[in-house]
Amino acid sequence: MSPQILEADIEEIITNVKSAAEAFAGKTVLLTGGRGFLGRYFVTFFTALNRRLKGDPVHVVVLDNLITAGR
Repeated sequence: MSPQILEADIEEIITNVKSAAEAFAGKTVLLTGGRGFLGRYFVTFFTALNRRLKGDPVHVVVLDNLITAGR
């Protein structure tokens, strides 16, 4: 997947859920399966969200057993 497509998707998601996403400010999120398809989207989402949050960043802890993840 093209990085430009991923960034465009993330920008659209943040725009559409910005008020709800701001509730994550200062919270810690445990993300399992972080190397999977959806996990990568969530990591990218929270990274982009942290760039926009005016308050505390979202702390993301990512776990994955890497059994089925691509390299």
